[in-house]
Amino acid sequence: MTKRIGILHFSPTSTTKKVCTAIAMGMGSKDFQVFDMTFPRIRESIIDNPKTVFENIDHLIVGAPVYTGKLPLQVVECVRAINGNRKESTAIVVYGNRDYGIALIRIIDFSSVQSGAFYHLYSHFKYDMANHRRVHFLKNIR
Repeated sequence: MTKRIGILHFSPTSTTKKVCTAIAMGMGSKDFQVFDMTFPRIRESIIDNPKTVFENIDHLIVGAPVYTGKLPLQVVECVRAINGNRKESTAIVVYGNRDYGIALIRIIDFSSVQSGAFYHLYSHFKYDMANHRRVHFLKNIR
């Protein structure tokens, strides 16, 4: 049986969205449900009724960018509201020229099975300032 995948992401520059979509496709899903926390209206509906995120999905991918080693406050509010609901999940953070700090742990706190941090070219620069960084996978951090 194929797992029904859901993606919950905050992606002002679309980079996190691309990473989460690639992961969902890598898991064999071609038809996944997307919840875009980037828009205030969507965030409000998730916070007001968090169970809608988990309806009709078996695995949730939660992705967010990292700013100064932390998650955007909008992401923290949504992640707190959904609280994992004991679903399988994958936590993803996308970071640029710094490190991902405590951001990955903050998403994992809502009960993640797998997690990863992905380096991406900092969106404000045309050249790669930290090309020595590569993808870091962290499993079962707890």
